Amino acid sequence: MKTILIVEDEESISTLLKDIFSYVEEYRVLCASDGEEALEMIRMAPPDIILLDAQLPGINGFEICHRLKADPITSSIKVLMLTGMIQSYYLKQAQKAGADGYLVKPFNSVELLDKVQACLS
Repeated sequence: MKTILIVEDEESISTLLKDIFSYVEEYRVLCASDGEEALEMIRMAPPDIILLDAQLPGINGFEICHRLKADPITSSIKVLMLTGMIQSYYLKQAQKAGADGYLVKPFNSVELLDKVQACLS
């Protein structure tokens, strides 16, 4: 069973993401609502993949991704950035931080599932 950590401060989006993956038996889904909570959860039990909102209170998603990818213990965790920002600047920020993928909100659930599967293969 693969563990997905959803890091999203908007409860409705977090719930939607959790619902999308609840139908896939091989995934266990955990949720964090901010960067600090996410980093603590990752330290305690590293997930296989993180769906990481770029705009979070406190530590933003780009900084979290950068920290994870810079640490040899967590660098292999796959990170998909999620954001409502479509400007190429944000895509470049995600790439610079080491993200394994990038999805713009609103996203297509089939595309999301495909990207997660591709990252975990």
